[in-house]
Amino acid sequence: MKQKSEHPNGTASSSTNLIPQNKDVREQLKNISAEYVHDNKILGPLSEDALTLHARRVLARAGESDGYLNFTGVVVNNEIWRNELASIPYERRLLLLPQCLREIDQCRAQKDEYGFLCRQCGSCLIGDFQKEAERLGYAVLVAEGSPVVMSLIAGGQVEAVIGVGCLEVLEGVFPYIEAGAVPAIAVPLLNDGCRKTSIDADWAWEALHDHADAKSPRLNFTRLKPQVRSWFEKDNICRDICTGGSETGRLGLEWLTKAGKRWRPLLLTGTHQALSLKGNRIPESVRKAAVAIECFHKASLVHDDIEDADSTRYGEKTLHALHGVPIALNVGDYLLGEGYRILSAIEESDAIVKALVNTVARGHTVLCRGQGKELLWYRQPWPMTAGEFIEIARHKTATGFYIALACGAVLAGADNDVYPVLTAYTEALGVAYQIKDDLSENKSPLTEPSILLALAYEHADKPQKVLFDRVSVDKQSAPEVLEETQELMKELGIRTMAIELMEEYKEQAVNVLQDIAEPQLKSLLRLLIFKIFDEKKAMECCDEHRQ
Repeated sequence: MKQKSEHPNGTASSSTNLIPQNKDVREQLKNISAEYVHDNKILGPLSEDALTLHARRVLARAGESDGYLNFTGVVVNNEIWRNELASIPYERRLLLLPQCLREIDQCRAQKDEYGFLCRQCGSCLIGDFQKEAERLGYAVLVAEGSPVVMSLIAGGQVEAVIGVGCLEVLEGVFPYIEAGAVPAIAVPLLNDGCRKTSIDADWAWEALHDHADAKSPRLNFTRLKPQVRSWFEKDNICRDICTGGSETGRLGLEWLTKAGKRWRPLLLTGTHQALSLKGNRIPESVRKAAVAIECFHKASLVHDDIEDADSTRYGEKTLHALHGVPIALNVGDYLLGEGYRILSAIEESDAIVKALVNTVARGHTVLCRGQGKELLWYRQPWPMTAGEFIEIARHKTATGFYIALACGAVLAGADNDVYPVLTAYTEALGVAYQIKDDLSENKSPLTEPSILLALAYEHADKPQKVLFDRVSVDKQSAPEVLEETQELMKELGIRTMAIELMEEYKEQAVNVLQDIAEPQLKSLLRLLIFKIFDEKKAMECCDEHRQ
């Protein structure tokens, strides 16, 4: 292979962003990182703070300064993902190469919306790597700035990424790849800038060929989606729902097949597969439990729509808007009964069935407490505090996530120490999710319980509190009063406060994952955060990155 010479003076400007130009130093840091990750049984994904902590410890072992901190963070992260990436077939991987490896004066490549189309003219390393990667089965992109990279990851077309790029870009982008639960190996360029850069070709070549027989099948959440959704197609769901030829049963069955993301059955199934390592084979008991969980969810939507006086859902009229409140209430109760019937008839041990029913029943009770407090506010509004809002979110929103995850864990025979972690994770996630919902454009923060109104009240002075008191209690406030209130919220920076609080709880959910010992479950739960909050960032070349 042709290899560019290493540029001895090519280092980044930041005091913690240096690249070791001596190959022996790079190898030493790689070896110590491998030992450190193995000895401490560290599993990904890690938060940025946790990764920085581990990188400092590796540097201390190596006797090196913090100048190599960011480089060492990349190396540690590589080691965390190495075994999982090695178990993924070449044809499910993406090799991402930077355009700045080109010899610009000699390059004959053309560019399209996906990146550069290498002619393999032999003037640079790109052609060598692309030819070998494609021989192995990789997808290859020469395009740091192309949004298609995140599209491939989000769409499930690739399950692992090997990326070559300048350190700044890799630092900014690979956390997003990890957020998608996609194992990634990064090979930093030895000096950045879009001209006359260089690469440790041996390192990149080694990463390209890294392969091992998979000890267990890897969970692919994206591929799982269509399979789970197919369970709720009318021809399939009829096997599980007992209509008894009644109109109530027909309406319940029809409501169950209505559009939806099917988050809860997906999470239940994904958790079971992640913990039991069953690959693509999903036991019938898991499918039935997933159907039961969706019955409970759909029943809660019927009741919520009545309680909130909503007239539309899924772009159509709600059940009570179509058939009246008494019939809708009855259909909701029917779906609850069907859910418990399906759950209790699952062909598993008595202990597992009891644990499933107990998990759902307890969750049902907690959810009703949260909903009850919110309904009390609607009946007799008061200036709600942020703490009260968070309590409602933990009871209502978090419980739905927990029930699905916990039932999947029960069916997989998970150890008892998993459940407290799932509780802490879902509580943080539920609060962050509810704040995100409050920040959406279709929510009115002045006519329903809202974190925005709660924060505004807490940060207002006495005269301002009078206004917020008035708006909180009188949901029919005059338009000019509502406008004045919204302007005041802008002055106080309430939206920014809410975003910061959402990020705080989101980070809390990520940090909880460090206590999970099962890598597949850890990846699944990190992926859930990625999906909910749409954590995407386009990859840029180093010059674009600085601009």
